[in-house]
Amino acid sequence: MAFASSSLIYLDISVNKYIFYSNSYDFFSKSPNLQVLYLHNNQLNNLNSTALETMFRNLTQLRKLYIQNTGLSFLPPNVFVNNGMMSELQLQSNFLSTWDPIVFQPLLSLRKLFMDHNNIRILNETSFPQFIWDNLTDLNLAGNPFSCTCENLWFRNWIQSTNVKLLQLHAYLCYEPKKLSKSPFLDWHPTKAQCTPLPAWVIASAIGVPTLLFLALVIVVSHRYRWYIRYWCFTLRSRYKRLEPFEDNGTYVFDAFVSYNCHDRPWVIQRLLPKLEYDAGFKLCLHDRDFIVGHDIVDNIVDGIDVSRKTILVLSNNFAQSQWCQLELTMAQHKLFDENKDILVLILLEDIKPENLSNRLTLLLRKQTYIEWPSEEEGQDLFWERVKAALQKPSGYGTL
Repeated sequence: MAFASSSLIYLDISVNKYIFYSNSYDFFSKSPNLQVLYLHNNQLNNLNSTALETMFRNLTQLRKLYIQNTGLSFLPPNVFVNNGMMSELQLQSNFLSTWDPIVFQPLLSLRKLFMDHNNIRILNETSFPQFIWDNLTDLNLAGNPFSCTCENLWFRNWIQSTNVKLLQLHAYLCYEPKKLSKSPFLDWHPTKAQCTPLPAWVIASAIGVPTLLFLALVIVVSHRYRWYIRYWCFTLRSRYKRLEPFEDNGTYVFDAFVSYNCHDRPWVIQRLLPKLEYDAGFKLCLHDRDFIVGHDIVDNIVDGIDVSRKTILVLSNNFAQSQWCQLELTMAQHKLFDENKDILVLILLEDIKPENLSNRLTLLLRKQTYIEWPSEEEGQDLFWERVKAALQKPSGYGTL
């Protein structure tokens, strides 16, 4: 079903419990002049990422959007990509906790934002693009389970200094730590000194000589046998990891989609491709070779990930600085979360500088096992064995 009227400006279809379904892509594609849209008290949680991103794409004149109490737990990166004229967005009473700041990048005209009664714990200066913080006139974040810890120091200081009208400020409450539970957020008074880690020399001076000697011994042994230790840990973790193995349903065209920055292309073409595709027989999906010419790049990325059993992320500083690579990372993570499948293979080409680490990439590196590319030839043999093991097809793959 679609609403077809080029003269339609105002539309209220709130409280229609079953109007949306998983393949609802074009509800508003024929109403390009719609300016005010009420969708609250519907069930948008039934829609996948593609449906949500497509739903509002044609509404270039949209000024006000009301999607509160719709069961949303995530926001796809391009959900508001063509809504640059939107001035008011109401997302309250959903299940949102984190999002990629790229979601709000197109909203250059946004002045009023309502995200109260979600699951937001922490906000910092990178939660929204800087112009959002600067341009807002009204903001409501009441009823969220805020963490009154140093992670929220920036947000607490921002509240003190901002000229934005903060609605229901009395309902901003601490939910952790327990000793501050249900206390007013503004009654929490952290200081920069409290939230500044002790200097390294202070910590080091408190460590005894025996401990230092023991650590030195561990470092020497670990360096000498590092490749064997890493391979053993990788094998052990793979054997007992909680994620479900893939089941072949005959829909996968590639063994792995390879996400990499163009500056890292020589390594992918000269090293990764020969080892995995030519020697080991895995079929890889590469940007340069396998994307369909003339198709939208986002569609190519989505299709490439969907028809691949796994996704290889070739992580580097170039990768971390690339918006397209970050988009591919986000889409791969959505598939990981949506399907609860072990699909990610992380290859770390180099140490990533702290200034290049986004929140999403930091969390990924903390929670996912990654395979580090070594410069020594001895380590490279074990490196390729680990990558091949991570891409290994499940037993019975391709059999009836």
